[in-house]
This record gives sequence, structure tokens and C-alpha cells, in this order.
Amino acid sequence: MTGRMQMDIYNLITKQYKLSSYKLDSMAKHFLGDEKDDVSPQQIFQYQVKDAHHRGIVAKYCAKDCALVYRLIQRLDILPQYLEMSKVTGVTMNDLNTRGQQIKVFTQIVREARISDFVIPDMRSGPSHGGGGPGNDVQYTGAFVLPPTRGMYQEPIATLDFASLYPSIIRGDNLSYETLVYDETELDEGTPVSKIRVEQGALWDVHVGVAQGSTRLRGATDDMVFMRMISKVKPGMKVILGTTKKTDPVEGDPITVHSVDYKTGSIQLVSPVSSVTGSVTIKRLKIVEEHVYTYVQHIEGVLPRICKNLLTARKKAKKEMGMTTDPVRKGLLNGKQLALKVSCNSVYGFTGNKF
Repeated sequence: MTGRMQMDIYNLITKQYKLSSYKLDSMAKHFLGDEKDDVSPQQIFQYQVKDAHHRGIVAKYCAKDCALVYRLIQRLDILPQYLEMSKVTGVTMNDLNTRGQQIKVFTQIVREARISDFVIPDMRSGPSHGGGGPGNDVQYTGAFVLPPTRGMYQEPIATLDFASLYPSIIRGDNLSYETLVYDETELDEGTPVSKIRVEQGALWDVHVGVAQGSTRLRGATDDMVFMRMISKVKPGMKVILGTTKKTDPVEGDPITVHSVDYKTGSIQLVSPVSSVTGSVTIKRLKIVEEHVYTYVQHIEGVLPRICKNLLTARKKAKKEMGMTTDPVRKGLLNGKQLALKVSCNSVYGFTGNKF
């Protein structure tokens, strides 16, 4: 019905609070100091077919349930929280209740783009976007995680953490769709820019012959997959060899490509292969290429602006959380700032969406 929103506070409370039980009776006792009327499901059916007095007990039981839900909504400030999140993200309250994070990011992009007099192209998947071409196998290198140094530590260990790491990177280098420079020759002299180097890799399931100590990789010229792969390889790219099993992970040190001979189906490497023993056929490898992306810095991008708005709202919620003494109010504000944190971090994940 237009103007009405369906809301299941069970889903909201299970996301924001850790309770021993999420039954209405338990939540009412925890947050309100009240409880449901003691009427069992069997008694409801029994009382319904009796006299008016017993049907009144059932009616009072149902009314009490509704009243408890309404009081929970008031006690936990659920509607104000939804209104605030709706204002920050530009998403309707109903969509906040039924949809995920990406709609929040996209709606904010649309809003900020309109403010900046930008239009957003239609990037929905079509025949050219789907399929199983090698472009769909492109992978980006994730964060490097240091292995832990195991042992018993009797002295305190200090740890450092970035505040809002991904949003800070987006804001620090002004990373956004419209600040990306495709042709640096079109920039005015002296325009401030930031250059980001990214290694982009594609996995290929191909049969490639290689020998220990050799600098040459060979494949069959009648192998269509291999020839399609080799057509993508250029000098300066890097190759990471897998093993003789397709299911094994492709790890190891990358080797730079020196040259490619498309006629003979071979790749000449800068340094010899040392990860194999004897002559073997590799079943999987990764081709890695370094890309340099340039972003202008003198105009604030849409994505950095979205991150700034979300971080500002989160900072405000955390400040209010430090000023309140009500434990329920404090928990509510903590849930709000965590939701804003997730939304802000989702901006980073949204950029990997293929639409």
C-alpha cells in the first residue's frame, strides 16, 4: 500500500544486538522490562470457541503483542534511525528494509552526480558484457597479509590500524569514475594528478610446456584457447606458472615476458624457470599486467564526496554515543555508526561491480 512500509523488527534486532533469545517475550523483558501475556497456542484455540470472557483473554493477548512491538520500535528509536539513514544515503525506508548495500551506494552516486550536473550511462549487462571471454577472468591483487609470528607474548603488543582504510584511500587519491583521466594530453599544464599502479591478472586454463632452467614457454598453435591467450600477451607483462594440476593454486614468483612469437606459439621469458623439475606441461597460469591510472586532484570526485558524507554522519553518531548514559541509546547509536561504516566500506566493493 502506498505510503506504508512493512518492517520486521526481528531482522533489525538480530542484526544489531546479541541476545540469548530473540523471541518477543525475551526482547520485551530485555529492553522494556515487560513480558507477553501467559497464553499458550493451545489455549488460544480452546478459548476462541468458549465464551466472551475467554475470547477477551485472546484479544488482550494479541493486543499486548502488538503493543510490545510498537513499544520496542519506540524504545529502540527504529524509525528515527531509518529516517536518518534514508536521508544520508538517499534510499527509501522500504528499500533500506528489503535491499542490500549496493542500492545505497548507487543511489548516492545518482544524487551526487545530479548535483554535479553529470549523467550516468546505462551500464547494464548485455551480450557484450556477459559470456565467457578472458576479460571475465580478470582478477585484482588483494591486500597482502603478513603471516603471524606465533608464540607467547608476556609484554603488551601495540597494534596500528587505519581509520576507515578503503574510504580514506578513495578520498586521499580522489578516486572516482569522473576523475579518472583517459588521455593525459588533454590535461592543462600543471593540473595536479595522482597515479595509481595496479597489477591486473587473468587466469588461463591452457596446456603450456616448460622445462627447468628454460626461458621459453611453448603451446600448440592449434589450441584455440592457448592462441587466444598468447594474443593478449605483450612484452613487459608477467607470467605466474601453476602446476601440472589444474586444481592447484597459481602461486609463485612472476617472470617478466621478453618477447612473444605468435607463429610458433612460444613466449620468451627474461629469466629461466626454476619452479618445475624436468620437462612438464603446466595446466594453468596467470598473465599479469601493470596498469597505471591517473586521477585529477583539483576537483572532488563523486565517490570521495559520498565517503566524506558517510564518515561525517558516522563521526556525529559516535560523538552522540559518547555523550549518552542510556545503555539502550548507546547501543542504538553504536548500531547506527556500524551501519554507516558498512555503507562507507561498501563504496569500495561497489567499484568492482561489473553491472
